[in-house]
Amino acid sequence: MLDLFVAFSCSEHHSSRADLARVRDHSVRMKVGAIPILWRKSAPGGCRSPLGLGSRGCDGFSLVEILVAMVLITIGGLAGVVSVRTGVREDQRSYSREVAAALAKQLLEGVDALSYTDACLTATGGATTYATPCGTLSPANPLNAQGQTIVSGGYTRDWSIVDSGGGTKTTANRKTIRVRVRWTDRDSEQIIISGVRGW
Repeated sequence: MLDLFVAFSCSEHHSSRADLARVRDHSVRMKVGAIPILWRKSAPGGCRSPLGLGSRGCDGFSLVEILVAMVLITIGGLAGVVSVRTGVREDQRSYSREVAAALAKQLLEGVDALSYTDACLTATGGATTYATPCGTLSPANPLNAQGQTIVSGGYTRDWSIVDSGGGTKTTANRKTIRVRVRWTDRDSEQIIISGVRGW
C-alpha cells in the first residue's frame, strides 16, 4: 500500500527570542480503508510562511482543497477544448459551402459558351430530376475544390434542366438550370444555384 504524508515545518512562538529559532516538524498520517488521507497539525505557536509571505498558520493546503482545484482546472480546460473544436468545425463548414457555391457557378458559366439547342442542355425531365452534366462541361464526380475528379470524398455536382420552349426561336423560350452540389462534413449537405439560359 502506498503511504503518503505531508511534513510541515513550524516555528513555535515563546516569550524568549532564543526560542523563536526553534523548529519542530509536525507530520500526521492517517489511513482510511486503502486510501491514505492527509491531515494537518498546527504548531502551538503557529507557523511562518516558507516563502516569507507572512504568517498564515501551519495548515497549508488540505487534500480536499487540492482535489477541488484540480477538478476546476480540468473543467475549465475541457470547456476550452470544446470551444476550439466547435470553432474549427464551423470554419470548415463555411469553407465547404464557399467551395460548393464556386463549383455550381463554374458549371453555370460553362453553359454560356453553349448554344440553346446544344445536346448538353437537353431537359432532364423536371426541376427536381437531377442528372450528371455532360463531360464537356463537368469532369466525372467526385470533385475537389478546383473542380477536378478525385478518387473519393469531395463534392458531387449534378443539375436539372427545364425547357420552357417549343423548339422554335421565340422570346418565350428559355431553359432553367438548377445546379446542385452535395458534400459530407459531419452531415450530408447541399447547395443549389439556379440560372436561366435564353435562346
